[in-house]
Amino acid sequence: AAAASASSLAAACFAPSVPNETAEAIKGLSPPEVWSHFAALSSIPRPSGKEEAVLTYVKGFAESKGLRWTQDARGNLCVFRPGSGGGEEAKPVIIQGHVDMVTEKNQNTEHNFDTDPIILQRLSEGDDDNKSWLGAKGTTLGADNGLGCAAALALLGADESKVLPSIEALFTVEEETGLYGAADLDVEILGLTGKSMLNLDMEEYGDIFIGCAGGGDSTITMPLSKEVISADLNEIVEIRVEGLLGGHSGLNIHEHRGNAVIICAAAVQSVLEAAGDGGASLLSICGGDKHNAIPREASAILAINPSSRDVVERSVSASAMAAKEEYGLLEKSLKIAMNAKESSEEDDEALTKSSAQTLLAVLLSLPHGPIKFSHAIPS
Repeated sequence: AAAASASSLAAACFAPSVPNETAEAIKGLSPPEVWSHFAALSSIPRPSGKEEAVLTYVKGFAESKGLRWTQDARGNLCVFRPGSGGGEEAKPVIIQGHVDMVTEKNQNTEHNFDTDPIILQRLSEGDDDNKSWLGAKGTTLGADNGLGCAAALALLGADESKVLPSIEALFTVEEETGLYGAADLDVEILGLTGKSMLNLDMEEYGDIFIGCAGGGDSTITMPLSKEVISADLNEIVEIRVEGLLGGHSGLNIHEHRGNAVIICAAAVQSVLEAAGDGGASLLSICGGDKHNAIPREASAILAINPSSRDVVERSVSASAMAAKEEYGLLEKSLKIAMNAKESSEEDDEALTKSSAQTLLAVLLSLPHGPIKFSHAIPS
């Protein structure tokens, strides 16, 4: 445990440098205290397991306001704000959020989540309700749970005239990779006393969640055989699925968004069937990134016989048309394309026919999306 001392972090040093694009993106947004903190948090790299810098920011802000903080061995941090404005005698309330974020980027985006800030940008188009949106430049935004943490920080910095109970602002770590911070939370070391807690890791302002489905990880190991590519299969191509919405597997999974891995596997399966024996072989397939993010991009590398190129192109086009018919009104930017690829030393072996069939069958058989909805609770 570490208790803050007045001499540790100078208030002038804790604030990060906010990129001009980010500062411009939040201009005019209200309440300004929340968005100012969110811009600062977005400017600090904070992947799961590497939260030291963002925790330093929280500590520095707390000390600049004369607030006490504690930290447990896992890294979870709690900042204490006394009650104010007549709420001094009220029971304390725990306000909780997690400081790490999902780190995903588009295929063509150059970004190092360990060192680079998230660049915020205002989206030009609103939705049907005329809402305006804030997004990130080629990466995940990190509003999960940066916005919750920003709201907590704004509350901690509220004027002493505000009517508030004692606040115990709890900032947990490593949520996105398995809720590890919460699992190892040391209540005694942190000095938590509140019996009521508001978790700020949610999506819609004004909604309160009363329950949550759990999550589980599965690791599937399959024996796959490879063989030297036939000399006739001398053209290397890539089938790429991109432009999907992606999203959080908890917040967006019920919206039936497309899964790039499944769409890509279906397209490859169709190509292999259309090309027939000796027409194409699968070298590799990859897609997705984080275990709690819906895959928005996937690609497969194939070796094809030049004489089968027309058949393969027609198959890819048919898969693209079928996917657009299935997801067209939802996945408006969905794209499936085949591109020529330069051969490399890694392209000398392909999966055997039976191994490719097994792998694709498994990918297409694994469940995606809600398996069942509650009969007791609407929606």
